[in-house]
Amino acid sequence: MMTIKYKTQEHNNQHKLMETETKMDLKQAAQEYVGQVTGNVADLATVSVNLDLQEQTKQNKDGKDFTYKYILVEGKEYRVPGSVIGQIKELLKKFPNIENVTVMKQGEGKNDTRYTVIPTPVQEKQSIVQEKVE
Repeated sequence: MMTIKYKTQEHNNQHKLMETETKMDLKQAAQEYVGQVTGNVADLATVSVNLDLQEQTKQNKDGKDFTYKYILVEGKEYRVPGSVIGQIKELLKKFPNIENVTVMKQGEGKNDTRYTVIPTPVQEKQSIVQEKVE
């Protein structure tokens, strides 16, 4: 069961929504729950170097703040580690026209994870020439 309460305030004959309260039972909330999971840039097949890099600060389970950088792809966050950003920087020095990279991840955990970034080949447009058969 879900009930929604609206509190409004009238000012000059205009109603303004001041507060919204949503109530549902625990069972329904549990069934509808989708946890926010941030993916890793290595989860993507290729990554455009032209995507907007964003930054967010959250708290870990101990209540300490931590900041991370991420990109948004189809509405989902993918974390981009600093080492990946550094490797892209070096690739751009050598290949300033690259548009996409592939990120490979090895290992698990904070201290055992290594990333390798390689330029993704651009598929060249191939013209098809057909010979006229007489």
